[in-house]
Amino acid sequence: MFSPSRGLGMGVVLGGGRLNPYLLNYDFTKGFPAALTHTRASGATVVDESGNVVWADENLYGGSDDVWSGDYSPINLVETGSLALANGRTMRGFAGAVGTANKYMDMRETAFAFQTGMVLTTSFDVAKGSVDYCYVQENLNSAARISYINLTDGSIVSKHADHTILIEDEGDFYRVHATYTVGNAPTGFEMVVGPSNGSTTNPTGDGSTVMFYLGRPQLSRAGVHTYYETTLNNHYFAPRITHDAAGNALGYLHEPQVTNHVLSSLDAFGTGTVKVGAAVTDTGSVVSPSGATDAKEVTVSGANYLRHSVTLVAETAYVWSFWAKKGTATTLKTSVYNISGSAEISGIGLYDYTSQVSTDEWTRIEIPFTTPAGCTSVGVYSTRGSSDGTFFIWGAQVEEGTAATSLIPTFGAEATRQADAVADYVVAGLSAVDSFTLLMKYSPLSDARQALFGLQSAGGPTSYVYWDAQRNATQSSVVDRNDPITHPADFHSSRSADVANMRAAFSYSSSLRLIDVNGGGATASSSTSLSTSAARGIDRLTFGDAATNTIAKSVRLFGKSKTAAELATLTT
Repeated sequence: MFSPSRGLGMGVVLGGGRLNPYLLNYDFTKGFPAALTHTRASGATVVDESGNVVWADENLYGGSDDVWSGDYSPINLVETGSLALANGRTMRGFAGAVGTANKYMDMRETAFAFQTGMVLTTSFDVAKGSVDYCYVQENLNSAARISYINLTDGSIVSKHADHTILIEDEGDFYRVHATYTVGNAPTGFEMVVGPSNGSTTNPTGDGSTVMFYLGRPQLSRAGVHTYYETTLNNHYFAPRITHDAAGNALGYLHEPQVTNHVLSSLDAFGTGTVKVGAAVTDTGSVVSPSGATDAKEVTVSGANYLRHSVTLVAETAYVWSFWAKKGTATTLKTSVYNISGSAEISGIGLYDYTSQVSTDEWTRIEIPFTTPAGCTSVGVYSTRGSSDGTFFIWGAQVEEGTAATSLIPTFGAEATRQADAVADYVVAGLSAVDSFTLLMKYSPLSDARQALFGLQSAGGPTSYVYWDAQRNATQSSVVDRNDPITHPADFHSSRSADVANMRAAFSYSSSLRLIDVNGGGATASSSTSLSTSAARGIDRLTFGDAATNTIAKSVRLFGKSKTAAELATLTT
């Protein structure tokens, strides 16, 4: 899914004899570069190409590279040969004796916390062996749910009413996706795939054995995802290329660790929700920002309200957010109430968001607030003081910070999205140049000062430069530490208010350093203790840290310093 967009190394001749000017050239709107290494210890949501809020690609099965290990247990099956595929891969064959009942591959995941209401999808490759059918059995709920698939033509023979089955014809095998909703909050997950006669789970075959081929198992949340291979006891969570509501790619989304303190973010009837008079219904017909018909319709009359009760920490900055859309109500208001102190939280009042929403489009409402001394419990209201009528809500979230991050779905308990991380990347040819220019396009999403792209030596932070920025600051800055003890240097550049489209450049040489943001005019450093990048041993690109909250759009590295006029052109 993610394709690299990387410039060639210095000195490589392009068409017409022109030298490529870049040591590095990444365009994150076209995908996450294969050369960079991304990790995140949890799943996360993202806005996809359709403008929907969805789970990013993931594989919750460990050891998908070897179905004999990790989360897989062959029951009354033995490996028997393999099937060579046209794409160069092979699928493993599994066979069991005809007279033996209960022949199947048991695919389990017990390290992940499944909750009632989660939507899961199991995917796998399957091909015909000595039997014409296979069955899919999901054991998440109180009773097993079974669907049957024809391996000759890829059709669905019969489907359990609670299953959604998608089958992709890959030529010499089928890719099966089975989607279902968690019903009874199991401690683990179990999906069974086995040979069948089309109506039972105990088929006959060639007289002595029954056999089929299986490969590439995957478990993910809510929908079909690109397959990613995992090793033993490891899950995979993909980097996120996010989009705007129209589906235009914005770039790589990098976020810090955040917890959603709303216990049931998608359910206005769920745990932690208080309703006073306000009628809340599942309309079954209103499409939410997720693309599913799971939005809630709220009917308000008089002093009715809908509230999520949330446990927080006193004297801490938070932001309350949710998506809203107008129905028949003309006035839409919300508030944040200090339950511990029986008072409204100062500065919020009845926040009127009427003008921000329409009947046609979903709008995410964000209300920052700070808990006062002694406040450990608040009520966040999606409706309070609104006019009579209806409106729609979805995706409630309360998180620490001053700006809402990507939605963290919850299903009866708090949930945490772990921080994104990108490993340092050694740039070919960087250590040999005497000067450089770093050009970045990005959108800072946090009011806090945060590190973005930087250049560093192999020895660590004793010799580095990095760019940092804030969403609401009037300046962005470069930190350059040749010797952090005796020669710290930090200089700034003013910028325009176009925070969503920041264009920044940093030019470095032994005699001069310049920065420019959004064509505002180059600012020079006053430092007099500079050395060449080669002398400092700078050889690698870094990206942010655990606190970085931004959308990275592109980064380019030139193997020479640029003039003030050139920086103005690059950043305009």
